[in-house]
Amino acid sequence: MSFRIKKFFTPVSLAAIIFLYLFFGLHHLGQFLTADEHYWLDGRISQYWEAWETKQWKKTLINDKPGVTLALASFPAYFVEKNENICSRTPEKILTCDTIRAQKMLEAYRFPIVIINGLFIVLIFWLIRKLTKNEIALWAVFFIALTPQLIGISQIVNPDAFLWSTSAISIFSYLNSLKYQEKKYVILSGIFLGLALLSKYSSSILIPFFSLVFIAKEIFREDEEESRNITRRGRVLFSLLGIYGIALSVLLFLLPAAWINPSVLQQILSGGSEYPLIFLTVVPFCILLFDTFFLRGLFLSLLCSLYKKVNYIPKLKYFIPGSLAAIFVSLIVGRMIFPHWEIFSEIPFDLKDITSSLDGIYVYHNFFQFLVLEANPLVFSLPIIFVLLLFFQCCRMVFSKKGTEWDFLLLFGQAFILINIIVYIMMDVLAIPRYFLILFPIVSFLAAIEVSFIRQSLLKNKFFPRSLFIMIFILFFMTVPIFSLYSSSPFYLNYTNALLSKDKIVSDSWGYGGYEAAEYLNSLPDAENLLVWSDYEGVCQFFKGRCIMRQYKFAASKKIDYAVISRRGGILYDPNNVRWTEANHLFMKPAYDNDHPDWIIKIGGRAENFVKVVKVE
Repeated sequence: MSFRIKKFFTPVSLAAIIFLYLFFGLHHLGQFLTADEHYWLDGRISQYWEAWETKQWKKTLINDKPGVTLALASFPAYFVEKNENICSRTPEKILTCDTIRAQKMLEAYRFPIVIINGLFIVLIFWLIRKLTKNEIALWAVFFIALTPQLIGISQIVNPDAFLWSTSAISIFSYLNSLKYQEKKYVILSGIFLGLALLSKYSSSILIPFFSLVFIAKEIFREDEEESRNITRRGRVLFSLLGIYGIALSVLLFLLPAAWINPSVLQQILSGGSEYPLIFLTVVPFCILLFDTFFLRGLFLSLLCSLYKKVNYIPKLKYFIPGSLAAIFVSLIVGRMIFPHWEIFSEIPFDLKDITSSLDGIYVYHNFFQFLVLEANPLVFSLPIIFVLLLFFQCCRMVFSKKGTEWDFLLLFGQAFILINIIVYIMMDVLAIPRYFLILFPIVSFLAAIEVSFIRQSLLKNKFFPRSLFIMIFILFFMTVPIFSLYSSSPFYLNYTNALLSKDKIVSDSWGYGGYEAAEYLNSLPDAENLLVWSDYEGVCQFFKGRCIMRQYKFAASKKIDYAVISRRGGILYDPNNVRWTEANHLFMKPAYDNDHPDWIIKIGGRAENFVKVVKVE
């Protein structure tokens, strides 16, 4: 490759990646409405800016998530496209909506999210290139930019929309600060850690994890003389303290409610838990400071010596990838060979916690089964190529005697995946794909390292034609992610890979399909005069007739022409619930039992994940 081609290869490749991201990300942008999105559009975002205008600082807490980055990104839309008078409502809760304005409003709020995350992807590229090399950085951002789940969440007015990007920037900046010990990485990591905390409290897991990474790097440092360098260790500790301080400053500046009411700060830093989990960071950090400046590193030196001397204990470089590979194999093989595995029937994906069954009885499972349950949505919502690359990587690290220059980064990423899974078990929360979005950039990074390793290994084979190999290699690893993304379009957030049989699902429709159902109804004769009942958000806003949404008392006295029902509505439908049994309330059971709807869409081609239109007789 000539010097001129090399000079332009990286910027052209990066520009092509961002183009593909925007091409898919801006598609279908105003043609769906998710389950919780209306809360942000109808009041939370406007409350944040009104709080700044009126200096009512308590009102800057618009949600416990807290979702502040979402409000910041929506600043232009808030002043350009107000979410007012789009739908008129009668006293009987019948909606009539301006469908054109509804789509424009959604596009106005979502467009900045897609664009900002595109810019963040460029920053992630720069950070990964500094951390590793150009090839790995390009593959990493290619995988990140074309991951269906990440594009899907970037299209939604939801706190998770910025959780993955801000967390990834903070993580890669922190790793660069460990490598180069430069202030710019400390500042960058701190700023984006603060933004991640302002996006969603689940990012608080980064705070103790950064301290854990520092300890691990010191214990496993091979250069004994460097490991005893107290000056260097103190400098790194102060850098970590700087990251935490900058993050806290950003949080307090953009969320004044946190310094008016300290319990808000405790809630965010504890990951939404009632317990002061911040002590998981404060206590180890104080121990490190005391050990470094008063004991002169004696405590860490003892830990380092113990680790090196007790050789019969499996080292982390085997244990971590081995555990991850075991979970993946058990889950994939188990779901293929035992499709009716009891843990998935006792605890289906749509329950809130992992210790309850459908009948409300406490479920007893061992720790490994809980690991498999929690990993279920992660494994099957990743593109297959990522799953295979990560599995191959774990196996290679377990069975290979030779290490690589990237082993620390690989262990860092794999440990982060395991810790996230374990945290959800400890919190008794049954994960869904959206809860693991913080992991997707890390998985993409690990996959990129493995692609680079495979390429280098194959190039050493002298019998393989070099030019042919390069062409096949690049085409394969480029085509598979693009195909996965294209196959999930436009319902990106519902992507489920082919490793899970078509009769199983790991996510609900998430508001997808409502626009398509409305389009079908709009095509019917005299659609403007039809009265439609829907069991979820995302239909009425796109229907040009009259619409009733999740109403039971007022709807009972009306002549309803069609019902739009979903899988989620079917789950919530309980024949014994008061909304159905109370006198003069709507009774819609025949519509849910109808096996021959007038129209149906199966999200992702999975029959269990449906939205259908039924004519009401």
